[in-house]
This record gives sequence, C-alpha cells and structure tokens, in this order.
Amino acid sequence: MNETAFNDWWNASYDAVDNPFKPETPAWWSWAAWQAATKVEREATEAAEWVGLTDEDIKEIIGPWGATPIKGYTRKLFDQIEAKLKEKNK
Repeated sequence: MNETAFNDWWNASYDAVDNPFKPETPAWWSWAAWQAATKVEREATEAAEWVGLTDEDIKEIIGPWGATPIKGYTRKLFDQIEAKLKEKNK
C-alpha cells in the first residue's frame, strides 16, 4: 500500500470523535492506531468462516481411496479434529 492509499484508508476509517486526547499528540495518535487495529481485527474475525474438510481434502492427507467415500472411523476422527479446532478458534 502506498502512502496515498494508506492516507485515504486512514482518513476514511478513523472517526476522531471519541478520542479523549489532545489532537495530534502522541497519545492521540496511539489511541487512533489502537482504534484502527481493533477495527481491522474485528472485521477480520467477523469475515472468517469455518470451512470443513471434504473427502478429497482427507484423501490428500491420508492417501487416495479411489472413488470410495470417507466414512466410519476415518470420517469420525476428522470430524472430531475439526470440532476441536472450531472450539479452540472461537
């Protein structure tokens, strides 16, 4: 991102109304940066969508099974791994 693009993003994304510090001081800029970082993190978290593993993904991990679907113990194992990862990433 070049300086102009950054400035356009910054000016469009930051509303100084709630900044409790004297404008243009280091504390004011620190508050502004914290607000921007919080917004970016929140937007990234909201945009994240869990995508589970397909049979093809599992076959890439454990080796090809031909046209046979992944089921039984193998599917259960991968479903449990996915559930644990989902839980840890909330």
